[in-house]
Amino acid sequence: MAIRSGDLKKRLTLLRASETTNALGEPESTWSQIGQVRAAKADVSDGEKVEAAGVEFFLETRFTVRASALTRSLTTDDRVMCGGRLYEVTGLKDVEEETGIEISANSRGVQP
Repeated sequence: MAIRSGDLKKRLTLLRASETTNALGEPESTWSQIGQVRAAKADVSDGEKVEAAGVEFFLETRFTVRASALTRSLTTDDRVMCGGRLYEVTGLKDVEEETGIEISANSRGVQP
């Protein structure tokens, strides 16, 4: 079964780190957009726990995208952004008879 266009309702921005040097000559990572794709989004789990600094929340999500040279180049070192929320890529696998890729990702943060 192929991925239907109507299921790809979210815009997913793909980000990759690159090493640069700051004004002091120290190495620094910066995140650059490498592309945008349409995706289906399914939140798998969420939660929060109280820490000394505030409340830490987490959201585990799976995005399904069409397979392409760009989406096949993703690794767990990359990040994605959807709806203003930043996610770390935690896993990738072929789906839909290798016409799609499932991106497992999580988002974490602290609210004071």
